Formats: sequence, C-alpha cells, structure tokens
Amino acid sequence: MTEKKVPKAWLPIDKFETPEEMRFLDMFTELIATGLSFSTRFLLKSEAGYKLIVEARITQTRYSPGEVDIILFAGNGYRDLASVDELNARGYKANSSQPNYWKRTMPGTPAAHIVANYLFSGIKHLVGFNTKMMFIVSTATNQGQKALDSIINKGDMTVDRDWGSITL
Repeated sequence: MTEKKVPKAWLPIDKFETPEEMRFLDMFTELIATGLSFSTRFLLKSEAGYKLIVEARITQTRYSPGEVDIILFAGNGYRDLASVDELNARGYKANSSQPNYWKRTMPGTPAAHIVANYLFSGIKHLVGFNTKMMFIVSTATNQGQKALDSIINKGDMTVDRDWGSITL
C-alpha cells in the first residue's frame, strides 16, 4: 500500500512586500486559482529588443489527491545566476540534462497564494525577481485564455495588453 504524502499545511517561503511585488503575487494568485494549467514568459526590454528572462509553467491536476507542478526555464545568459542551494531548499529539483530547467511538485491541493509564492520564490532564486519584467500568459484553450485575460485586464493596475507590464 502506498502512503500519500500530502502535507498538512503549506507556508509561504519568501516575503514579497513592495507594492509592485504584491501586485504580481495577487494577480498570479488569481490566475492560479482558476485551476487552469498555463505558461508565462517573463521578459525584459533591452537595447536589442525583448530578452527572455525566465519561462514558467504551472500544471494543475484535478484528480485526487491532486498536485501542482511549477517548472522554470532560465533564459540564455541567466542560467549562471541560479542560487542552487536556495532553489533546493524550496523543493526545486534541477534536471541534470538541462541546467536551466527546475521543477517543484506540490502534492495535494495547495492554496493558490502559496503556489504563487513558490513560483516567485523560484524565479527570485533562479534569475532574480524584477518587477520591471513584462510577461505573456498563455493556456491551451481559447476559453481558458479568455478567463486568464479577464484577470490580467482587471483591477487597479494597468497591464500592457501585449506584454503584460505592470504600472502602478
């Protein structure tokens, strides 16, 4: 008989306290709360155009007992920034064949705000969390994309429709 390894409680792993950080966390908490699996690409604008900093995939399963996977891919030029000890301490595991690939599996049904915290904690220790990053969010279905877009385009923040940059 296999033993279920469902944690009794998940606690936030890192503190994000600036208004910009909180807006990212709040919005991604809402995106994760939809139950949809999605990917997001975080970019920074440079003189040469937009540069991929990190791509994140959130995969959520609905079957019992459920689990959430967070997969992070560091962009070219950002792989060496990873704080390996910090990522390992937060439950991220590196793929030995792809040094820029990190995965965190959260068994059970963790709350959306906890998943968002682990997502941005992973980004923080992989490439550095920069609130000037722009982002694109996508999912597999048109209906799902409409649900995600409605979250991105609401609230008291301004989000660039094409690149998802947040301004206060």
